[in-house]
Amino acid sequence: SFLDDFEVTGLVSRNESKYRRSWEVPYLLEYSSAAQGSPELYNFYVNSFGEDMNSDIEDNYQLHLRYEHDFDNFDISALVGGNIRKNSYYRFVNNMDSGNYQSGGLILPNVYTFSNSRENLTASVIDREKQVNSIYANASLGYMDMIYLDASIRRDWSSALPSNNNGYTYPSVGGSFIVSELFDQNDVLTFAKLRGGWAQVGDDVDALALNPAYPLGNDLYNGQVLEYDRAQLINPNIEPAMNTSFEVGMDLRFLINRLGFNATYYNETRENEIIPISISSGTGYTSYLTNAGESEREGLELAIDADVIKTDNFRWNILANWATNNSQIVSLPGDLTTLEPFSGTTGTPAFGGVNFIHRVGEDWGQLRGRGFVYDDAGNRVIGEDGMFEYQDDVSFGSVLPDFTGGLVNTLQYKNFSLVASLDFQKGGKFYSLSEMWGQYSGLTANTAGLNDRGELQRNAVADNGGVHVVGVDESGNPVDTYVEAYDYHSQFQAGNIAEPYVHDASYLKLRDVSLSYRIPGNVVSNVFDSATISVIGRNLWLIAVSSDNTHEWDPSELSQRYGENAQLPSTRSIGMNVQLTF
Repeated sequence: SFLDDFEVTGLVSRNESKYRRSWEVPYLLEYSSAAQGSPELYNFYVNSFGEDMNSDIEDNYQLHLRYEHDFDNFDISALVGGNIRKNSYYRFVNNMDSGNYQSGGLILPNVYTFSNSRENLTASVIDREKQVNSIYANASLGYMDMIYLDASIRRDWSSALPSNNNGYTYPSVGGSFIVSELFDQNDVLTFAKLRGGWAQVGDDVDALALNPAYPLGNDLYNGQVLEYDRAQLINPNIEPAMNTSFEVGMDLRFLINRLGFNATYYNETRENEIIPISISSGTGYTSYLTNAGESEREGLELAIDADVIKTDNFRWNILANWATNNSQIVSLPGDLTTLEPFSGTTGTPAFGGVNFIHRVGEDWGQLRGRGFVYDDAGNRVIGEDGMFEYQDDVSFGSVLPDFTGGLVNTLQYKNFSLVASLDFQKGGKFYSLSEMWGQYSGLTANTAGLNDRGELQRNAVADNGGVHVVGVDESGNPVDTYVEAYDYHSQFQAGNIAEPYVHDASYLKLRDVSLSYRIPGNVVSNVFDSATISVIGRNLWLIAVSSDNTHEWDPSELSQRYGENAQLPSTRSIGMNVQLTF
C-alpha cells in the first residue's frame, strides 16, 4: 500500500563526558619541610588540596519521516524531520595555595574540606547551556541506477546568537553520473563516475559568547569578592558564519577493479567568521567580537590505488594520494588589512618572536617578524658592534604547504596482513621557540665547539675565540670580524630576531606500521565470529626534513599553527590491539 513507502523514526541520544582531578599535599610533607622554620630556604609546601571537575553533556532529540519508492526507471527517497540539540557544560575549580606557608594550609591536618582552610577561597564556576533547534529535508532522485540528483535544506535556530537574528539556512545540491553504465561491461574500464556538488553550512558560537557572565576574582578585597567587567565588546548585529563550497570530481576503476583513480577539485568561501579583533583599551575593552570578513580556498586532491600483485593467497596493494591547497584572505571587517588570529590585529605568540597573521590579498597564515637586513647582493648588513642589523615586519611565508601526500602499502598473505604508511609534505614554514631560547642560553650545539681559527668560540676574542662574522656595513663595505660568543648568540633573543628560527616545513616520515593476524574462523567459531591480533607502531621514523631544519623538528607534530613553543619532543608508540567480533 501507499503507506508502506513511509517510515517514521524517533531517536533520543546522550553523549556525556566527565572529568575530575584532585590533589593533596599531606601534613607529613609540610612537617618534613620545616615550614615553621625557614621554608624559603628549603621546602615551602603546606598541608593543602584542590578540586577540578567538569561535566560536558550533549542531548539530541530527533524525529523524521522517510519516503522511498521505485517508479519503473526512477527511484526516489525523501526525508523531512527535526532535531533539538541541547548542550550543557559545568566546571568547578577551587585550589588552595600549596606554597602559602605564611597564612595558608589546613586548620585540622589532613581534613580535606574547603571549610577547613585557613585561606579565604573563591571557587571558579562555569555553568552554561545552549540549544539549537533544527528542521531539515532532503530528497534523492535516481534514474536507471545511472544518474542521481540529491538536494537538501536545513534551518537552525541557535540560542547562542542574538534573539532577533539567530536563524540561518543552508542548502545543498549534488549529482552524479555513472558513465560506465552507458558501455558494455569490459575488463578495461570497469567503473566510471562523474560527480559534483554545491553546499552551504552555517555556524554559530559557543554558549554565552555573546552574553558572557561577569567573572569573579580569585582574591578578596577587604573581605569582599571582586567581580570584573567584561573585557570584550560584542557587535550587537553579529551574524551567523557561512561556509559555501563547490566541488567536482571523478572516480575511475580499471582492469576489473585492479587499478583505481579519483580526482576532486574544490572551492570554498568562508564568510562572516565570528572572531575577536583588538581595539584600544581606552574604550574600556581590549577586543571586539564581530564578523571577520571573507577567505577563500581551493584545491585539488588526487588518489591512485592498485593491486600490484593479486593471487589466491597473496595481495599487494598500493594507495597513493596527493593534494594541494591555496587559501587566501579576501577581506577583513571595516578598514582592517591585517588580523592576528590569536588576539586581533596585533599579538605576541611565541614570546613575541614571530607573528602569525592573516593579511588581505595574501595566503592564509603568514609568519612575519624581525629579519636581517640584506644588500642587493644578498649579504647581511652588520653594525659597528659586529651585530646583525634587522628590520621589522619581514614576511617569512605561509605555514601552509605547497602540497601534501601519502603512500600506503598493504601486504596480505593468507591470514597475515602488513600495512605501512608514509606521509610527506613540501613547503610551508614554522618557527621554533626552543631554538631561540636554546641559542640564547648556550644550550644548542652551535653555541659551543671550535671556531674557524681552531679555538673554542666561547673563549675571548683576544684569545682567538669568538664567532666569525662576515657581511657588509651600511655603506656596502666588506666586514670580516670576530665577536664574543655570548654577544653573538644572545643578539637574536635580545632583538627578537625571528629569521634564524623560521624553517621550511617539508618532511617525509614513516607514519604507521601494523602487523595483524586473523585467527581462522574454525578456531574461534565456537566463541567469536572473528578475532584479529595486531601489533601497531606509530610515529616510527622521521626519514627526511628540509636542510635548514637542523634540529629535525617533526613538522607534522608541531603544537601551534606557527610552529613549536618549547614543546616536548614527539613520541614513538608501539602497542597491541585485539579485535573480537561476536
